[in-house]
Amino acid sequence: MLDFTPLNTSVIDTFGEPVAFHTPDGDVELQAVPDQGSNFENVGQVGFRDWYTTLMVKTADLQNTGIAARQTVTFRGNTYTLSEPSEELDGMTTFEIRDYASAT
Repeated sequence: MLDFTPLNTSVIDTFGEPVAFHTPDGDVELQAVPDQGSNFENVGQVGFRDWYTTLMVKTADLQNTGIAARQTVTFRGNTYTLSEPSEELDGMTTFEIRDYASAT
């Protein structure tokens, strides 16, 4: 199996931004790479585009942090709810953040 650690570190160091993950045990500050994507679906004659934002972090950085889906994250001054993580074989994990977390 290939070792992507040097590449992952370079990507995070180059494109990463500070992100605060809010866990029951306190905040965890990590570097994450933001990305935006979209899904397009045609319903009859009408097309709909659904935009979403993802945060990619090194899987190794998540170990023993308690970060999990449905917790909140603060990124670029806004607070969002995390989706289920998608762990890739290259050593990176991606969280989708689609909606603002409710302020209570």
